[in-house]
Amino acid sequence: MKYLLSLLASVAVLPAGALAGDAASQDDCIENIIGLTVCGEQAQAVRARLEAEAASEAGRAEKHRKKRSSKNSFEGSAYSLFRNTVSLRSGYIFDTRGSLDEKGYSGGLAYTRRLNDGPLAVKSDIELYGADLDSFDGGVGAIITSVILAYEPGRIQPFISAGMGYSGIFTSAGDVDAFVYQGRGGVNLALTQRFGLESAYRYLGFVNGNGRSAMHGAEVNLNVNF
Repeated sequence: MKYLLSLLASVAVLPAGALAGDAASQDDCIENIIGLTVCGEQAQAVRARLEAEAASEAGRAEKHRKKRSSKNSFEGSAYSLFRNTVSLRSGYIFDTRGSLDEKGYSGGLAYTRRLNDGPLAVKSDIELYGADLDSFDGGVGAIITSVILAYEPGRIQPFISAGMGYSGIFTSAGDVDAFVYQGRGGVNLALTQRFGLESAYRYLGFVNGNGRSAMHGAEVNLNVNF
């Protein structure tokens, strides 16, 4: 009788152990990318790939978050996030030399392209420039291209530039063509990442068949970055 009870107990335990083994096997299985259930080493490989993809997605999300955060701060170069700038320039000509012996007002529209990254910026610039002098029944017009060197670690951004181009001097007595060269220097105040207010000094020289002349001006300019 004892032998029979022991045999029945062992038979009852075996399926329970087998079921436990089946459950363990099920826990070690996973469905792969094409919908097949894999177990063992294949299941571990699938889990490793899923973990790697999750880590990669988290890294991309963190990089995107930092990029969005940097656009709202002034760490590093404010202009480095934008490659292009349009400038509306206005100024007062407080001194002249040579044939341009009068004071007056100036204005310009410029497009600037950033050529590198980092706080020390190198830029190229092309500008349509005009000036109205007091004694002229006309004015001065020029197209000028320049190279700009700027230091932009934050909101205060000093710069210098040098350029040259073609100029026309228009008067009631006639028009005169001239080679023009210039130097500019000043400081841009970055109000936001997109807008800046610039204060600058400009020296503008003219060379033609009548000799040399020059203008000295002070400017206040609005810069728009995009």
